[in-house]
Amino acid sequence: MNSSLLSILPAVDGVLFNFAESDLFWENLAVAFGKSSGKVEILVNVLRLRYLECRLRVCGYQFRQKNKINHLP
Repeated sequence: MNSSLLSILPAVDGVLFNFAESDLFWENLAVAFGKSSGKVEILVNVLRLRYLECRLRVCGYQFRQKNKINHLP
């Protein structure tokens, strides 16, 4: 990954985290797509899981960089 991208990663991560954790974000997403549909509930849950998966990857990457770990066991 490019070093200039690495330098902004924590800031971008913080903005995305705050956005996703903002009041009523997930509820507003469900309303936007029609709350009565079971498909919307599935979509919201999939998006939430994908978001959490990305957060874990970013946090893991930052931890490995900070601790100079080049690979996972």
